[in-house]
Amino acid sequence: MGGRWLVARAGALGDFVMTIPVIAAVRAQADHLTVACRPRYLDPWPGLADRVIDIGGVSALWLFGAGSSADIPDAAVVWSEDIAQTLGALGTRIFTSDLSLAGRMHARLWEAAPVSGPFPAPSIRGAERWADSLPPLPERPVVLAPGSGGRGKRWHGFAAVAKILASMEVPAVWLPGRDEGPLDAEPSVGMQDLRGVCALAARSGAWLGNDTGTSHLAAASGARVSVMFGPTDPARWCPPGATALDFAETPRAVAEHLVACRG
Repeated sequence: MGGRWLVARAGALGDFVMTIPVIAAVRAQADHLTVACRPRYLDPWPGLADRVIDIGGVSALWLFGAGSSADIPDAAVVWSEDIAQTLGALGTRIFTSDLSLAGRMHARLWEAAPVSGPFPAPSIRGAERWADSLPPLPERPVVLAPGSGGRGKRWHGFAAVAKILASMEVPAVWLPGRDEGPLDAEPSVGMQDLRGVCALAARSGAWLGNDTGTSHLAAASGARVSVMFGPTDPARWCPPGATALDFAETPRAVAEHLVACRG
């Protein structure tokens, strides 16, 4: 492969995590790799990119047009038609997904479609090394992560599950979502650092979340993850290795499932 490559991935955390195997495959063969993303999304994968561009800025990719020819990548893997057109006009070889595939397969496989696979599931090894950022925790707690950027994807049974776990004397901790702010629940791990989230997942006995980025991050960190699905399709969006649960499940059934996962 060789040469100067760019991987440009806008979108939310879960989308980015599903892109990690593609980025790693490009990293292994490129002479120089630039990743355009929200920079904090790369925190759990240090050293994966030689250069990071914050794609949160509207004009982030204009840097390539305004800079010297040395700044223009030889090839790029992108998931945006606009970005593909911008870079293609500069002479970059473009690899992108066929949009018609998006509704026909698991999103992780569609994300990988621009570059030949097969690809392993996203993985974060040794997340326990970031545990210094965590407060004191009970042994192998059940992590309750009720947040989601999409309100319709938030299951409303987490508080009931917490009460049932307490009655069963099963330790649990809450992880507030980035979009919801602090939770009125104890004990709550109030952190937004993604390495801390990975360490918490690695230390957990079981993890319950919604269809959101932290569920993908927890699964990549090796946690026993269960994800509540309502409006979205688990066949397309459930993290590899995670268990998909339906919004119609009772809190009692969910709590008992988590206890069984924790072992």
